[in-house]
Amino acid sequence: MRIKTNCSIDAGPGGSSAWYLTKAFQDLGHEIVIGDEADLVINIDGCDYVDRIPETPYFFWDCDSFIHEPTPNYDKTFIGGSPEDLDRYPEGTVFLPHAFSEDYHKEQDVDKEFDVVMIGRIDDTYIERNRVLKLIDDKFKLLAGQEDFGIPYSEGMSKGKVIFNQSLGEKNIPMRFFEGMAIGCLFENYNDNLDELATPFEHYIPYYNDKDLMIKLYYYLNHPEEIDLIKKQARKHALSNHTYKHRARKILEYV
Repeated sequence: MRIKTNCSIDAGPGGSSAWYLTKAFQDLGHEIVIGDEADLVINIDGCDYVDRIPETPYFFWDCDSFIHEPTPNYDKTFIGGSPEDLDRYPEGTVFLPHAFSEDYHKEQDVDKEFDVVMIGRIDDTYIERNRVLKLIDDKFKLLAGQEDFGIPYSEGMSKGKVIFNQSLGEKNIPMRFFEGMAIGCLFENYNDNLDELATPFEHYIPYYNDKDLMIKLYYYLNHPEEIDLIKKQARKHALSNHTYKHRARKILEYV
């Protein structure tokens, strides 16, 4: 199939979800085109959008639907924020969560210099994340900040014995949930939408409040064998269910 996306295959991992999905289509044997001879046109949240081609299916994957307003005029829309967002989107919209790249999101052979690592934005948008990071930093050796995309991102995530994430929104399912499971032992603020995608304490460690997080960090950091088991189980589960190839195949079912 000839597929036109809004991200050049030459962009590399800096194109984020748009590039990873484009690469997944290519890895599945489809041709990525830039002209108007296409069998599918799809825009993915994160890059400038391309226009409709007459008489060609026109799709949209709104990965962060929980912070966006619906975009009309697509033949099929997929959203990745949370299933609750479906109420705001046109009838027929499909919930399709974030994913990870099996080639780029994997544990790297680097020293575990830190107890806890959080690679991602820590600007003023993430007030609650920053508050919890300060609590962690008071008790544990913490690495927090932004790294480059692709392998450098995974290298940063691999420098901690465990990975921490605090996502925006009470019901949001973030990209880092899947990347974290693919790379290491993830601590994620719990919401029940996660239950459809992974098993708590088998694929990740849920936490419910500050006290619960601290207790669990102390426990698991003193039981490295349990961390290692969760990492193995999480990676296996993610590879079986949550790669960008899984998402690409699901999208193509609607062409």
